[in-house]
Amino acid sequence: MISPQWVEGLSVGVPRMDRQHRRMVELVNQVIAALEQGDDGAADHALAALTAHARHHFAAEEALIAACGVPAAECDAHRAEHRLLLGEVEALRRLDGDWPDRENAIALLSKWAMRHIIEHDLAYRPYAIGHPAAEET
Repeated sequence: MISPQWVEGLSVGVPRMDRQHRRMVELVNQVIAALEQGDDGAADHALAALTAHARHHFAAEEALIAACGVPAAECDAHRAEHRLLLGEVEALRRLDGDWPDRENAIALLSKWAMRHIIEHDLAYRPYAIGHPAAEET
């Protein structure tokens, strides 16, 4: 399976969000690598780290897009997508070391963050570029 890779074309134009997205891709790849190696403990540990990072990132991103003037309906849809994504990783965490279908878990994770960035996060880029809320603090 090909692991997801960060490329600059995925940049949303907000350095802190890009750093968080890169970290999310790294964590996804750690889970995938552990699953491919059959290391359930490492997979569980990496998945816990991914879930915690995703929660933090989603909260920060939701605050950012609201502050940058993304229309309320788009913010609501983005928030709903985040809840869906968290539900997917939390369902994997509930397996609690029992990975009956590693290939499906790997397939899900290999697309998980990248699909969201491409289909949802890049849409807020025009609102964020140059907006004071998107500046480094």
